[in-house]
Amino acid sequence: MKTISKILVLAVALGAMTFVSCRKGDDEKKVEEATFSKPANSQQAVVVTFNTGSPSNQVPASKLSESADDDFLPVVKDVEFTNSGYAKLGVVNAPKAVPTSTKAGVKGEEDVQYFIEKYTYNGGVYVIENFGSIKINGNSIEVTIDSETITVTATSVDDVPETTAGSLEYNLCRAWVLDRIVISVKGGQLGKNGFGVDKKASSYADGIISFKEIAKLLKDNNVNIPDEVELADYNIIDVNFTEFGSFIINFANADPFTGSFNLASDTFSYKLSGTQGNSIINGEANGSVSFEKVDGVNYGYLKVNGKIESGSDKYTSVVELTLKEK
Repeated sequence: MKTISKILVLAVALGAMTFVSCRKGDDEKKVEEATFSKPANSQQAVVVTFNTGSPSNQVPASKLSESADDDFLPVVKDVEFTNSGYAKLGVVNAPKAVPTSTKAGVKGEEDVQYFIEKYTYNGGVYVIENFGSIKINGNSIEVTIDSETITVTATSVDDVPETTAGSLEYNLCRAWVLDRIVISVKGGQLGKNGFGVDKKASSYADGIISFKEIAKLLKDNNVNIPDEVELADYNIIDVNFTEFGSFIINFANADPFTGSFNLASDTFSYKLSGTQGNSIINGEANGSVSFEKVDGVNYGYLKVNGKIESGSDKYTSVVELTLKEK
């Protein structure tokens, strides 16, 4: 008994030493206020809005989308060039001719599809992957698609709003990569117990956290994940926020999520467009945002309150994202 007691005391002592050692390592990290520079593409950030109701000013978007109606064709409603090198193109089905009734006009404008493509900028020309190029001369816009150039008049060309250096908007509005994700789940089949997942990008050879692994861990621990989407396709490539209020998440094997976000003090909320979203990244949620510099590296922290629903099982979740500037 005395031998067992000594072993237990030694184990407790070693555990305490390990805990103190870990805490000491954390304390030795240099934590400062985050200081961000303007993103590389800040000067190119702009939103161009087109007059889709006028056939002579319509920008064809057939390379991005197909029309389901002979009387309508897909056209670009607007395009946002972000400070992180992405073009967000809003596409609607607009009438091929001037509508003869209000009903016809509404039909073409009721749904907006968004497409996220990379762009490069050189000599005043934006070259958009899988689409074409755009040159802005005031409200006169030259659009080149498959070597054919048309000139249209934009209804508006809005430059990026100025933000104060060090403000939440200034710090957040840029491209990020996912450095760590912590997911806490309660309710449903878990009963009174909860379950948590903590994954770091540094644990993976390609630096991209596996959502397939996260989904398996949740399922193996009695979290009933719906089968309507394959979470393995949703490994996050980057997360983007823009000064125009756009929220964009690009994935390895799935179409991007995009929507809008709002900041109020340190409170953060977002809403994705249409029916986008999954069990981990809900279509609509709120939370908090903060920033700090650790050992010379700037980090952003998003805490998002969400839910997981599958049949009669309802869970509450908290998803904590540690983001590092891309």
